[in-house]
Amino acid sequence: MININKFTQLIPNAEKQVKRLKFLKEQAKDIRVAAFGKYNHGKSTLLNAMIGKEVFKTADKRETTRNAEYKHNGIVWIDTPGLDADINCQDDTKAMDGAFQMADFIFLVHRADVGELDRYELKLYKELIKQNTNYSDRMCLVLTQIDQVVDQKQLNKVLSKIKRQIPKLTIIPVSATRYIRGLRDNKLFFDEKSNIQQLFHKIAQTINAIDSLRKSEMQSLLEKISSELEKKRKDIERKLNLVRSEKRMQQTTFNEDLERYLYKVTQEV
Repeated sequence: MININKFTQLIPNAEKQVKRLKFLKEQAKDIRVAAFGKYNHGKSTLLNAMIGKEVFKTADKRETTRNAEYKHNGIVWIDTPGLDADINCQDDTKAMDGAFQMADFIFLVHRADVGELDRYELKLYKELIKQNTNYSDRMCLVLTQIDQVVDQKQLNKVLSKIKRQIPKLTIIPVSATRYIRGLRDNKLFFDEKSNIQQLFHKIAQTINAIDSLRKSEMQSLLEKISSELEKKRKDIERKLNLVRSEKRMQQTTFNEDLERYLYKVTQEV
């Protein structure tokens, strides 16, 4: 078993990578999908739609303050706490843990009618992307509530702005409301207009390639951890060399002082 405390004390910069590697090696079994994003941007509604029933609480007030999980059809769905809703940012830390450490695939959720990503979202999303060398295989940005946007022209403007903010990330605009209505009324038109099937396709791709994806990810994590360990080794070696150099200087100074003292004594005698 990986001793998290020993590693994080030695290489704190790689704490997230160590925890993710430990999870992959010791706990990862079922496919795990997390919804990650700001409070009231439709994470819970999206997951409920994809599961096919209301599992995660949805409300105008904050409901999710911890990572909530539900297993359905061999997939563990993770509803993370809404970002930027807790003044102490403790919920944001839990959300990051749920997204990075425990998920095979991450939906970065953002409401279409809000417009482009704000600074805080962009900072956290870029942080997640930076931690994932294979991020294109592990996440996509889900633009929710497209039915609330005035028209296609406005939606295209929002898509264009977000693409400039995160140029290499796949963006999938969806409407959970349309999808739920399509299922309820048995109307294929609303299902198609919802774009939710694109998300199911993403998850299917992940399921089909999960073994190779996890193997590749573990290799990347090991390389990152090894790199941090090598930096630490060099830093310790540098400090040891400084101590040795200082010790040599002290020894030299002592020898010189001793010679001068002995010479003085000899002269006096």
